[in-house]
Amino acid sequence: QSGVVLLLFVIALFMISFTFFLTALNNNRANQAQDVNVAEALSAAKERLIAFATLSTEHYGAAGVGPGHLFCPDTNNNGLSNSPCGANPLGRLPRTTNTLMGLNTLTEYGMGFDQTFWFAIDSSLSNAVGSVFNSATVPALTIDGVAGYVAVLIAPGPGNGVQNRPTNTVGDYLEAGNVASPSFVTFDNVAPASFNDRVLGIRRTEITTPVTARVAEAIKVLLDNYRGVSGSYPDDASFDDPALDDFN
Repeated sequence: QSGVVLLLFVIALFMISFTFFLTALNNNRANQAQDVNVAEALSAAKERLIAFATLSTEHYGAAGVGPGHLFCPDTNNNGLSNSPCGANPLGRLPRTTNTLMGLNTLTEYGMGFDQTFWFAIDSSLSNAVGSVFNSATVPALTIDGVAGYVAVLIAPGPGNGVQNRPTNTVGDYLEAGNVASPSFVTFDNVAPASFNDRVLGIRRTEITTPVTARVAEAIKVLLDNYRGVSGSYPDDASFDDPALDDFN
């Protein structure tokens, strides 16, 4: 009888251990799926932001800022870009803009907690008339101490126990250096267990490369138009001629 009892005890212990194993395995798979969803959503948002910057002249008009500029973050959680921007502003990624970019479909990745992306831009990318962004721009944003970033996207994880949600306080969603611009981080050595932000940056070159190609295309159209009228392309001296408005 004692042998039967011992056998039953071993079987029960095995079943309990197996149940815990399956639970842990399922949780791990769920976490992996969540990580994939977040990474894909961040990448998609980044691609659309780069596309927006490349086409910013179309969005803001000829009298507005030139190519390479983005919109301001949402700083009051109304879902809209809030202009004018402060210095290197940090806020939520707007759910909607006055364009057809569809960013509102990318700000949530449906994992059961407040999932609005946070968003920071370098001041040079502001849509304020007069802000200058070009290949000589030295951006102020950094990630883990590495410079060269003009925008940063951050996906907050679940509340870590001391964060009070929903609010409009950055510290209730982001941790460590991510609570303030311009120095962002992908880890926290001081309190690693409480850090769950996912950070993705946009480097200056990731915007200047397509913008340069776009500008070159526009210049080519002007040069071709000039050649069509005059029969030849302008020489170097022609660019000093005030009569050539298209090239001033």
